[in-house]
Amino acid sequence: MAKAQAKKSTADTDRRTGARVEIDGHTTVTLAVAGRVFDALIEDISLKGAKLKIDGNPALEDSAILEHPKAGQLTGRCKRSRGGTVAMEFDVPESPLERALQCIAITLFADEEHQPG
Repeated sequence: MAKAQAKKSTADTDRRTGARVEIDGHTTVTLAVAGRVFDALIEDISLKGAKLKIDGNPALEDSAILEHPKAGQLTGRCKRSRGGTVAMEFDVPESPLERALQCIAITLFADEEHQPG
């Protein structure tokens, strides 16, 4: 089950400051950036972005598409990459309710068996 935690960083104003939901299991997604596709696991998610565990180094600041089998696509940009972790910032949604429902679907359909290869 997912846990909500408010994480704030005063050191870096670009970081997400809203409530994040940490995923206890693993939520398998694909991330498409600059013509490359990566398998990834969501470590935490908020309405504004996600922290992904990933093998590889996607291009930063390029448009990115995060694809979840139940929640669909979330678009945005990869903002930071360090030690197999990528921070993705989502684009501002046309419908905040739709974004909230996508984030809820991602937390509900965690896949505890898959690890990136």
